[in-house]
Amino acid sequence: MPTHFIGREFEQKQITDAANSHEANIFIIYGRRRIGKTELVEHTLGSRALIKLEGVEKGNKQAQMHRVLYQLGRYLDEPHLTKMHFETWLELL
Repeated sequence: MPTHFIGREFEQKQITDAANSHEANIFIIYGRRRIGKTELVEHTLGSRALIKLEGVEKGNKQAQMHRVLYQLGRYLDEPHLTKMHFETWLELL
């Protein structure tokens, strides 16, 4: 586990424990811009395959869901995903 994150040991342990749990996990990490959220995840999980989804600042639920579908479509090279519509996050995920 990288040690160059000052004061992030607790967060690194939570991420590492969840990643090693042999279950599917979704990490929701939020906070103001430029505080190292992405850096924390990338360094903690190292070379593991990650799908990173970013939200829309001040976007409503439908805007957030559309953004997630757009990003998933790009990751999976499936552009038709952006045309799908879901009412709830449970349906989408």
